[in-house]
Amino acid sequence: MRRFSKKRITFLFFLFILLVFTPTIAICNNDYTIIFKHSSRGAANGLFGVPKIHYEGPSFIGDLAIAGDGNIYITDPHNNRIQIFNPDGIYVSKIKSFGHNHSELQYPSHVAIKGMNIYIADSKRKKIYKVSYEGNFINSFQCVSGQCIAIDKKGNIYDVDYKDKSIYKYNSDGKLLKKFFVKDSSGLSYYPGACAIDSKENLYVIGQYRKKGSIYDAILVFNPSCNFIFGFTGANLDSSIQSSLKNSKAFFYHVYDIAFDSKDNLYLSDESSATILKFSSTGEYFGRLAKSEYNLPNDVPTIPYFPVAITLDKNDNIYCFNATDYRSAVLFKVPQNSKCWIPTPP
Repeated sequence: MRRFSKKRITFLFFLFILLVFTPTIAICNNDYTIIFKHSSRGAANGLFGVPKIHYEGPSFIGDLAIAGDGNIYITDPHNNRIQIFNPDGIYVSKIKSFGHNHSELQYPSHVAIKGMNIYIADSKRKKIYKVSYEGNFINSFQCVSGQCIAIDKKGNIYDVDYKDKSIYKYNSDGKLLKKFFVKDSSGLSYYPGACAIDSKENLYVIGQYRKKGSIYDAILVFNPSCNFIFGFTGANLDSSIQSSLKNSKAFFYHVYDIAFDSKDNLYLSDESSATILKFSSTGEYFGRLAKSEYNLPNDVPTIPYFPVAITLDKNDNIYCFNATDYRSAVLFKVPQNSKCWIPTPP
């Protein structure tokens, strides 16, 4: 039987660790870039935790944001931390605690960036933290929900309360400015999910409407005074809400995330159809990025994985994070000039 020296065993051990924990990098015809792909879950730096339960609300998978320096901040709620990666997908550091007086993160559901500050919503502590790029504590305050947040130009923070069908607006110091319910012009109520703010400071909210076992997703828009302006929904529009919302003529069923580019174009990640849909700020359909197995012609380029959490960088590249299968975690990037864009609606 062949014997190995201690040096060789040590070398093989570290080679194994390198192969297992180093992210896979791949580029396909400049249509997309896989920034990292982990085939396992865990608590090691760079990996993501395994969900213990299906956490009720819109943010049990993860969320991401991109800082001005290009670093990528991704929530890892099941390991109670925010992980930071450089633009190449290499692990940089993590945000997990803020010193003795400011406690540790328990379930960071959402992360947002405004200027030089990182905002972290913790849905178990029901708290919103404001920290520096490096994770140094600035301030925090108690909130009602901590599931999903959006930050406007003044530093006001919108906090989504899924169960109560409402949204709370706080100033930067945590003072409650207003509570409003997510309703359309007819008074119909929606369960709110992720939200985003355009350049005019209007708040776009993913709203879920339930009727007789059926679920319909819509996008509802509120002005800075928290008044409903308009909304739009997919081509599967229910007749009872046709008078209140615009039909976008593009199907979407289970919208997970929402984001804007620099021109106020709106992007929705739809889990059920495995697509990212692009709209104007008024709900006009522009195109989509789709997964290959959804009845597309063989000659149509497609994105490699299901899009879930999405965000855009300063060059309007789209970043998609997926950690839904309880095993892998994938981050990929799609440029605006990608051939994967499909003009026909789903």
